[in-house]
Amino acid sequence: MSVFDDMSSLRTTVRLHGRERCTLRLKDEKIRDLEEEIRDITVYIEAQKALNNIADADDIRSLNDATAFPFAVWDGSTG
Repeated sequence: MSVFDDMSSLRTTVRLHGRERCTLRLKDEKIRDLEEEIRDITVYIEAQKALNNIADADDIRSLNDATAFPFAVWDGSTG
């Protein structure tokens, strides 16, 4: 094996390592992007749950304020 063969092999190895680093960097960026999307979706879902709970609470309050029956409800006392 000559010095030129060794240098050619070394260049190929360096090129492959560079490609691997680039590929890993791209994968890391994609993972970060997906993690950010998951956080955004989680925040959105939690906000929707909170809004639904508020709407449910408002519905319950409005039912408590409304008269459910058009007549007086007997409270168990005599008279």
